Amino acid sequence: MRALCHHYGMELQHFSPNAVTAAAVFAAVCEGYLGMMPHWDLWLHLYRGELFNAPSGTIGVRKPVQAGCLNLVLKTGKSERPREYIPVGLTSNRAGWDSQWFYLRNDDDLFPAYTRRLISERPDH
Repeated sequence: MRALCHHYGMELQHFSPNAVTAAAVFAAVCEGYLGMMPHWDLWLHLYRGELFNAPSGTIGVRKPVQAGCLNLVLKTGKSERPREYIPVGLTSNRAGWDSQWFYLRNDDDLFPAYTRRLISERPDH
Protein backbone atom coordinates (compact mmCIF):
# COMPACT_ATOMS: atom_id res chain seq x y z
CA MET A 1 0.00 0.00 0.00
CA ARG A 2 2.92 2.34 0.65
CA ALA A 3 4.15 1.84 -2.93
CA LEU A 4 0.64 2.53 -4.25
CA CYS A 5 0.38 5.72 -2.17
CA HIS A 6 3.71 6.90 -3.53
CA HIS A 7 3.03 5.93 -7.16
CA TYR A 8 -0.43 7.50 -7.36
CA GLY A 9 0.45 10.48 -5.14
CA MET A 10 -2.38 9.64 -2.76
CA GLU A 11 -2.89 9.19 0.96
CA LEU A 12 -4.28 5.97 2.39
CA GLN A 13 -7.81 7.37 2.87
CA HIS A 14 -8.01 8.26 -0.82
CA PHE A 15 -8.18 4.58 -1.82
CA SER A 16 -11.69 3.20 -2.17
CA PRO A 17 -12.62 -0.05 -0.41
CA ASN A 18 -12.49 -1.85 -3.77
CA ALA A 19 -9.00 -0.40 -4.39
CA VAL A 20 -7.76 -1.85 -1.10
CA THR A 21 -9.42 -5.15 -2.00
CA ALA A 22 -7.78 -5.13 -5.45
CA ALA A 23 -4.35 -4.57 -3.87
CA ALA A 24 -4.92 -7.40 -1.38
CA VAL A 25 -6.09 -9.77 -4.13
CA PHE A 26 -3.05 -8.88 -6.24
CA ALA A 27 -0.71 -9.63 -3.31
CA ALA A 28 -2.52 -12.94 -2.69
CA VAL A 29 -2.23 -13.93 -6.37
CA CYS A 30 1.49 -13.12 -6.44
CA GLU A 31 2.33 -14.81 -3.13
CA GLY A 32 -0.18 -17.66 -3.12
CA TYR A 33 -0.45 -18.64 -6.76
CA LEU A 34 2.72 -17.39 -8.40
CA GLY A 35 4.99 -18.01 -5.40
CA MET A 36 6.66 -14.59 -5.54
CA MET A 37 6.53 -11.23 -3.83
CA PRO A 38 4.12 -8.76 -5.47
CA HIS A 39 5.83 -7.54 -8.64
CA TRP A 40 5.59 -3.84 -9.50
CA ASP A 41 5.82 -4.28 -13.29
CA LEU A 42 3.03 -6.86 -13.20
CA TRP A 43 0.88 -4.42 -11.19
CA LEU A 44 1.46 -1.67 -13.77
CA HIS A 45 0.64 -4.10 -16.58
CA LEU A 46 -2.70 -5.08 -15.04
CA TYR A 47 -4.04 -2.05 -13.14
CA ARG A 48 -4.80 1.61 -13.61
CA GLY A 49 -6.19 4.25 -11.26
CA GLU A 50 -9.58 5.90 -11.76
CA LEU A 51 -10.63 9.06 -9.97
CA PHE A 52 -14.09 9.11 -8.41
CA ASN A 53 -15.95 12.37 -7.79
CA ALA A 54 -19.41 12.42 -6.24
CA PRO A 55 -22.48 13.95 -7.90
CA SER A 56 -22.97 17.54 -6.76
CA GLY A 57 -26.69 17.81 -7.42
CA THR A 58 -26.09 19.80 -10.62
CA ILE A 59 -26.17 17.85 -13.87
CA GLY A 60 -22.68 17.36 -15.27
CA VAL A 61 -20.95 18.75 -12.18
CA ARG A 62 -19.16 16.47 -9.72
CA LYS A 63 -17.41 17.29 -6.46
CA PRO A 64 -14.27 15.83 -4.86
CA VAL A 65 -14.70 13.40 -1.97
CA GLN A 66 -12.64 13.26 1.22
CA ALA A 67 -12.17 9.47 1.27
CA GLY A 68 -12.33 6.81 -1.41
CA CYS A 69 -11.66 8.95 -4.47
CA LEU A 70 -9.20 6.54 -6.11
CA ASN A 71 -10.31 3.21 -7.46
CA LEU A 72 -7.88 0.66 -8.91
CA VAL A 73 -9.29 -1.27 -11.86
CA LEU A 74 -7.99 -3.81 -14.32
CA LYS A 75 -6.88 -2.26 -17.58
CA THR A 76 -8.99 -3.09 -20.60
CA GLY A 77 -8.46 -2.63 -24.29
CA LYS A 78 -6.81 -4.51 -27.10
CA SER A 79 -4.87 -6.86 -24.86
CA GLU A 80 -7.93 -7.98 -22.87
CA ARG A 81 -5.96 -7.97 -19.61
CA PRO A 82 -8.91 -9.06 -17.47
CA ARG A 83 -8.68 -12.45 -19.21
CA GLU A 84 -5.05 -12.74 -18.06
CA TYR A 85 -6.11 -12.44 -14.43
CA ILE A 86 -8.33 -14.39 -12.07
CA PRO A 87 -11.94 -13.19 -11.94
CA VAL A 88 -12.60 -11.03 -8.90
CA GLY A 89 -16.12 -9.93 -8.08
CA LEU A 90 -15.99 -6.52 -6.41
CA THR A 91 -19.01 -4.77 -4.98
CA SER A 92 -20.44 -2.17 -7.32
CA ASN A 93 -22.35 -0.31 -4.60
CA ARG A 94 -20.86 0.40 -1.21
CA ALA A 95 -23.27 3.20 -0.33
CA GLY A 96 -22.57 4.65 3.08
CA TRP A 97 -19.20 2.95 3.62
CA ASP A 98 -17.50 6.28 4.31
CA SER A 99 -19.78 6.99 7.29
CA GLN A 100 -18.03 4.11 9.07
CA TRP A 101 -14.50 5.00 7.92
CA PHE A 102 -11.88 5.16 10.65
CA TYR A 103 -8.25 6.17 10.92
CA LEU A 104 -5.24 4.41 12.33
CA ARG A 105 -2.13 6.01 13.73
CA ASN A 106 0.68 6.32 11.25
CA ASP A 107 3.39 4.89 13.50
CA ASP A 108 6.92 5.48 12.22
CA ASP A 109 5.52 7.59 9.34
CA LEU A 110 5.36 4.58 7.01
CA PHE A 111 2.46 6.09 5.07
CA PRO A 112 2.01 9.63 3.71
CA ALA A 113 0.75 12.02 6.38
CA TYR A 114 -2.99 12.70 6.59
CA THR A 115 -3.56 16.19 5.19
CA ARG A 116 -7.34 16.32 4.54
CA ARG A 117 -6.42 17.02 0.89
CA LEU A 118 -9.24 16.71 -1.63
CA ILE A 119 -8.31 15.23 -4.99
CA SER A 120 -10.12 17.08 -7.75
CA GLU A 121 -8.03 16.08 -10.76
CA ARG A 122 -6.84 12.74 -12.08
CA PRO A 123 -3.30 11.90 -10.95
CA ASP A 124 -0.51 11.77 -13.54
CA HIS A 125 -0.10 7.99 -13.15
